[in-house]
Amino acid sequence: MDNGGMGRPLEQARALLRRHRLGRLVASHPDGIETRAEDAHFVIDGSTGLLVFSVTRVLLELGEHTLFVPDETMPGDEETLEAVVEMAHEPPVPERLRDRHMAYHGHIRGGVWVWMKILSGRLDDDLFDGDELMQVNALGQCESRLCRACNQMGPKLVEMCRRRFGTMLGSATVVGVDGHGLDVRLAHGVRRVEFEHPAENEEQAMRLIREVLDAGESL
Repeated sequence: MDNGGMGRPLEQARALLRRHRLGRLVASHPDGIETRAEDAHFVIDGSTGLLVFSVTRVLLELGEHTLFVPDETMPGDEETLEAVVEMAHEPPVPERLRDRHMAYHGHIRGGVWVWMKILSGRLDDDLFDGDELMQVNALGQCESRLCRACNQMGPKLVEMCRRRFGTMLGSATVVGVDGHGLDVRLAHGVRRVEFEHPAENEEQAMRLIREVLDAGESL
């Protein structure tokens, strides 16, 4: 698929998926008679790049699904990625990913746990193949260690978030780390902290984490 180049537009689209874990899923019957929409609180399976979340059975059973990230109906001037997606509930979503979802989003209404594959995406006039948008976490094997290391620096983490996001915090918890940055759970949701440049291994990631947290004290 022609995507207008593999540079900045693609990275902008990929960054939207890293930065947001809440989108709007729109489903429609192929004959166009019925259309439904609901919030999609998702996480990314770092081993495959597939998205994982819980969806109502009614929405699942409709034929055509489009995910908007972030929700294009919400106020704000950020661009929205429009992704045509395919959902499946087999094989069953493993407990480790349901636990990851709980860490990011807390308790979510009951539904059917599904895998979501991106078939294609659109950002403004740029088109992308789904495989270009799904992101495997190269730090997956060391992610839990990196999260623990971040959370052991709790005061620095809280101060960085307070200065970066302008929010008074009771606590901040790093729930995810990948080569591009951190996912930090705050009282009002998960916020993204991007690195200055990508980390290729655990040592580089730890160095960038320390730089981010030390810079947060002097912002």
